[in-house]
Amino acid sequence: MLFKYSGFDKSGKSINGKIDAKSEQEVIIKLKDLGVFPQKIKAQNSDGFFAPIAKFFSERYSKIPPEYLSILTKELSIYLGSGISLLSALQLLKDNQDSHKQQQFIAQIHQMIAEGSSFADALKRQALYTVPSYFIKTVAASEMRGSLDKALAELSGLIKKNFEIEKKVNGALTYPLFIFTVSMLVLIFLINYVIPKIAEIFVQLNQELPLSTRIVIGAGNFMQSYGVYLFLFFILSFIGIGTAYANSESFQKKVSQRVLKIPLAGKFILISEIARFSNLFASLLRSGIALVDAVNLSARAIKNREIERIFDEANAKIVEGKSFSKSLAMQESILPKSFLHAISVGEESGNLPEMMRNVAELYEFEVQNFQDKFLSLLEPAVILFMGVIVGFIIVSMLLPIFSISFT
Repeated sequence: MLFKYSGFDKSGKSINGKIDAKSEQEVIIKLKDLGVFPQKIKAQNSDGFFAPIAKFFSERYSKIPPEYLSILTKELSIYLGSGISLLSALQLLKDNQDSHKQQQFIAQIHQMIAEGSSFADALKRQALYTVPSYFIKTVAASEMRGSLDKALAELSGLIKKNFEIEKKVNGALTYPLFIFTVSMLVLIFLINYVIPKIAEIFVQLNQELPLSTRIVIGAGNFMQSYGVYLFLFFILSFIGIGTAYANSESFQKKVSQRVLKIPLAGKFILISEIARFSNLFASLLRSGIALVDAVNLSARAIKNREIERIFDEANAKIVEGKSFSKSLAMQESILPKSFLHAISVGEESGNLPEMMRNVAELYEFEVQNFQDKFLSLLEPAVILFMGVIVGFIIVSMLLPIFSISFT
């Protein structure tokens, strides 16, 4: 259950936020561990139609921004590498944060470490941000080995790389969508406002109109009569589909399977997910994380549920004693053969982390190359498609005018 709280920290500053707990008493215990003195605690209502939507946005808000985590980790690694203690480094970082929430995030971690907690445990227990599991596991392993500064430097680079891959994917899909949306708005404007005015002239002329002209005028009349209802239908459908996707794993898997079958876009998503997995997997193995845990944590970073399922099923076979490459090869999957071969070679040579690092670099290059090709093909295709529709409307409205001028 999610609880909303407000109170004060040990320095007397007001603090508020949300925390997950089974009861109000557990909230009080958790907040005391964090050095927060609660003033008000209120359970958030988890029932109702909008609860899944609220949960979706709440989870997104609680996730630590990757760009912020990358910069914070890099700065912390530099401080530690120069010989400054972890507590002193956190104190320096706290004074340089941009927002109150970021300051409280560092302050809670600093306080728990000062009270005897490890850095990994403090990251897990703080209540302001949800820190990725792989990050916490890597920090825990590096603390045990005494190489926290090196691990943080590698994590910073890893987060930055994964964020850049995600930006490339979003950029490749967003720009064509923007062009399509603008074109649709122009189309709606023509159908709703321009065509009806021209249609009035044709009605006054009382002449038979070409089929294409009648189709366009009919579309304009339909949009004027039912456009508002159609708009509401699309909005409600979008909310319904988004809610179903956020709360139904089976629906997520079906959508993920369909997305991977889309020409060009499906392959682009596949190679970007493999690049993200390989980067994280290599980093975890280099940090000393066990193979089973490394596969599990890397799979959690994958956004496509179908690809995540493939790695999860392979991981179950690793637990049974099989190698990673054989576990992947035993199931029918959409993973490239070159990727499976690279894992096999890495296992046989005993240098799987380095092999996966090379694979990650290869697929990062392929993501960039594919993005350029994808955009070069998709942009003109969308423009051509919308040009044909707009051209059809214009020609259809001009045909009756031409027929009048020639009679």
